[in-house]
Amino acid sequence: MSIPESTSAKFQEAGDLLLTNRGTAPCTLSGYPTLQLGGPSRPLPTTVSAQAGPVTTVNVPPGQSASSRLIWNKYENQGSTCPPYPTSVTVTPPGQDAGKTIPWVPDIAGSVCGGLIRVYPIVAGV
Repeated sequence: MSIPESTSAKFQEAGDLLLTNRGTAPCTLSGYPTLQLGGPSRPLPTTVSAQAGPVTTVNVPPGQSASSRLIWNKYENQGSTCPPYPTSVTVTPPGQDAGKTIPWVPDIAGSVCGGLIRVYPIVAGV
């Protein structure tokens, strides 16, 4: 799992969360991943808002990826970053009990106002 890069708008950031099948058999995904922001020593407040979109079953062959678009606000009204300032995110794919912790977007782009992340349904590819 990874968030390769974020793309910036004035007050928002967006990135594609990649879910790669590292197994030897195909797998299927459908729905939305669960996210939990983390700091250096503890979980941070996180609110995930599922966005409308077609929810389909995605078949992911070994070595291939599916993705989910993430969007968050990085600035408050006056143009200053706002907490929390995560260093990691724990991602749990739909239908799974355990998640994996990966690095969060660094620097200013990683500021997540109020811990609110808008997440879109998982789609095939990127």
